[in-house]
Amino acid sequence: MSGTLKSAVVWSAAQTIIRLAVGFLSIKITAIYLGATGIALTSQVNNLFGLLRGTIGNAVEDAIVTLTAKENNADARTNRSRSISTATRWILLVSLVLAIIAIPMASAVSGYLLGDAGWSLLIVLLVVVLPLSLLGQLILSVFSGLRRFDLVSLAQIITTVLAAGMLVVSSIAWGLMGGLVATLLTYVIVLFIGVYYARRHHVLKFQDFKGPWDSESWKVIRAYYPMLLVRGAALPLSTLVVRSLMIDRLGTTDAGLWQSALRLSDMYTMIILTALNMYSLPALSAAKGGQQLRKEVISLSTQIIIGMILLAGILFLFREWIVRIVFAAGFEAVGDIWRFQLLADVIQITCIPLRQALMVQRRTAAYIGAELLVAILFVGLVYGLLPRFGIEAATIGSAVAWGISLAALVWLNREVIMGRVPA
Repeated sequence: MSGTLKSAVVWSAAQTIIRLAVGFLSIKITAIYLGATGIALTSQVNNLFGLLRGTIGNAVEDAIVTLTAKENNADARTNRSRSISTATRWILLVSLVLAIIAIPMASAVSGYLLGDAGWSLLIVLLVVVLPLSLLGQLILSVFSGLRRFDLVSLAQIITTVLAAGMLVVSSIAWGLMGGLVATLLTYVIVLFIGVYYARRHHVLKFQDFKGPWDSESWKVIRAYYPMLLVRGAALPLSTLVVRSLMIDRLGTTDAGLWQSALRLSDMYTMIILTALNMYSLPALSAAKGGQQLRKEVISLSTQIIIGMILLAGILFLFREWIVRIVFAAGFEAVGDIWRFQLLADVIQITCIPLRQALMVQRRTAAYIGAELLVAILFVGLVYGLLPRFGIEAATIGSAVAWGISLAALVWLNREVIMGRVPA
């Protein structure tokens, strides 16, 4: 069961529940011992680190998942070593260039982002910690490629718990500086946990990180960068534009009600998205030939749409109760707003295997086009629907945009769906 979709869902649920519980504790301790200033600064540091790690590492991690999942012959160990060593060299090279640029500018960057040039040590520490965190995530990507979802989730759960403990102890013992330094040092924990599990389960050796540069592995990593950079920017930017549009046209109260509906969706889609991110890319990457890829895409899409329709239907029926439990008085309108967002959730998550099918085929232009399509449609539809539908324009626009995107993805994957992709 360790490599199945059911396993991914179970482990993602456990991981998400623990993350939410530990996150609540961390926020509580931070608020008590670091105050509002501490919350603002730790959030800014986390956002900056997350932006850099995502920009540099997302393409590398997904490429390693793909390359590892494709290893199904006698040369698997050798191929894995080549891809790992190539990714390691690239991470260290980019991190070195970043360090050369950022460290001399640490005071200026700190003054601009953290409001005080005196926090320049944090910028230096961030640059040092970044490659270590990226290497830790690289190891977890190998686990994902092998469909060892248990190892991925255990590593992330342990990292989450230890990181929270480090943050709590440091905040209590050393105040604001301790909390900020701990915020960055916690990102290194994943490397130690990853190394431990990699050695214990004989997944990687130290020599795998020291091998030569492999041009074939680099081609895959390089191909993933434009796709994932667009994915990371298109939808968040479109949501930002829509939020600004709603604030301008409807006011902050209505915009806040729409945002509340999004938060409700985030609460349950987080588990599903985590599971699919673990399972779908390695499953599709491991497909041997066009027929198996077709089988995986259709099977996964069918399971997703059936499961999502059932789940969204239950949430729709109980939406008013859910709103009362989660929110306070004055948020009753969220139940009506949420109904179209639930439809958008069903369609959006159904799109995932079709989007990743384009990724594993390295159809960069098609993938980027699909990502831009849904973002542009979302903004355009909300702009056009606002005068007539008011606050519901955002959720209706989202559902329609994802519906059109689903149709486009089916068309882009027509060769896969019809079984015409060569073996």
